[in-house]
Amino acid sequence: MTDPENPGRSDRGATLLRAVPALIVALAGLVGALLVDGWRVRLPDPVATHWGSGGTPDGFTSVDGVVVSVAVTAAVGAALCLVTFVRRVEATTRRILAGTFCGTAVFVIVLIVALTGAQLDLAHSAAAPLSGWAFLLAAAGGVLTGVAAGYVLPAATGDGDSPQVVGEVPVSAPPAGVGVLWSGRTTYAPTAMIVLASSVLALLGVAVVVGMWAILLPVALVIAVATVATGLVRVTVSAQQVRFAGPLGRPRVLIPLAEIERAEVVPVSALKDFGGWGLRIGFSAKLKGAAGFVLRSGPGLVVVRTGDAPKPFRRDVVVVDDAATAAATINSLLIEE
Repeated sequence: MTDPENPGRSDRGATLLRAVPALIVALAGLVGALLVDGWRVRLPDPVATHWGSGGTPDGFTSVDGVVVSVAVTAAVGAALCLVTFVRRVEATTRRILAGTFCGTAVFVIVLIVALTGAQLDLAHSAAAPLSGWAFLLAAAGGVLTGVAAGYVLPAATGDGDSPQVVGEVPVSAPPAGVGVLWSGRTTYAPTAMIVLASSVLALLGVAVVVGMWAILLPVALVIAVATVATGLVRVTVSAQQVRFAGPLGRPRVLIPLAEIERAEVVPVSALKDFGGWGLRIGFSAKLKGAAGFVLRSGPGLVVVRTGDAPKPFRRDVVVVDDAATAAATINSLLIEE
């Protein structure tokens, strides 16, 4: 967003904010490297850096090597974050990429430092434990910093043109009545359910084999809970808003009718356009940046929000049966207004 009285100041502020993800990674790397170096006199040398299936150390690195690993991870992570800073990237995509790069780098840095710290005052690194807490701490640090990095990045200003129409824009007779004027439901495609269930079972199987329950069980539970929370999505259209919501009420998308510019029907391929199933962000040319519930391939209802400053143009999507009727109902309500 630009300050009309001092546009240069606002632009400089946005530029600084775009550098935040790289700065977070650099700071994490600096702190991590200093911690490991400060622990040098209390650590066995070499330290354990890899563990076998039974949780027994089978790979070792010098303390200097660990410090270098932390520094290199930070440098690569910061460089990847800066790619989104210097290149012209759509705002939603920039936030996702920067958050992913930042969170992943911090996860790796915290994991290296935590596993190294677990070896303080050990006589020999062969007795080093594979700490499940280290993984949980690293996961928490990665998620928190990734979300923070994506959140602080500036949104698009909404000064550009409306997104190009990529599908049909149907219109029907003005709907009569009050309350819900159209509703529909969508569930995961059988293929998606097989993939998600197989992922959970595979994680549990690996946990049984290697005994890493503290690490793999939470991941399996997250996948299972996310699948249940998005497994049945109801779409409703009323004279006031369009609503997408899972069976638990969260996650959900509420779009006031006053913010809608148009509704389109677009053929959606879950894998080609969104890379999978669930709550997704589009990356294909026609649906780049569109976000919403993609539980299967098929006709997608795409709701284009207006670009009144400071809000950017945004596209919300849900793949649902009879998307054409839903889009026609929305467009008819817009014409009435």
